[in-house]
Amino acid sequence: MDITAVALGFVKDLTLLFIVFGALFAYSLVRGQRSLLSVVLGLYLALLISLEFPYYEKLLQVMTFAKEAVVRITLFAIFTAFTSVIFERILSRLIDESAIEGIRKKVVLSILGTALIMAYCYHVIPITEVIDPGARVGALFAPQEYFFWWLLLPLFGIFFVF
Repeated sequence: MDITAVALGFVKDLTLLFIVFGALFAYSLVRGQRSLLSVVLGLYLALLISLEFPYYEKLLQVMTFAKEAVVRITLFAIFTAFTSVIFERILSRLIDESAIEGIRKKVVLSILGTALIMAYCYHVIPITEVIDPGARVGALFAPQEYFFWWLLLPLFGIFFVF
């Protein structure tokens, strides 16, 4: 097997991870580490709201033009945005830094946020119905017995980073 084909296959499988990490890291550079911490914490609250949201069926009846997966992903994004704003208002403004300050914390928070989002993609929001993250990523995040640990990892990381 050609080394180039193996490398391209590896990059293709990890593309979604790189995109999510890059988006979170860019967000932290623009908005600061407090905002990224708010997003990570908001993801937890959005999970609870999304799991107990009672009106998915009614929304699907009204929005017949959209796939169920798209409606669920959109609502999850709305819940995440709303809860992130709440956490950003609550968190102390003392942890805000410039783009370059605290770069290690921003990288760690971006990695933790990526892990949490990828775990949600396989177990909560049906993103795998819309795009295929790849076999290697699936091996990490798809097993049901790993989901609990992927939920705990960002909490432990936040505890030790801050």
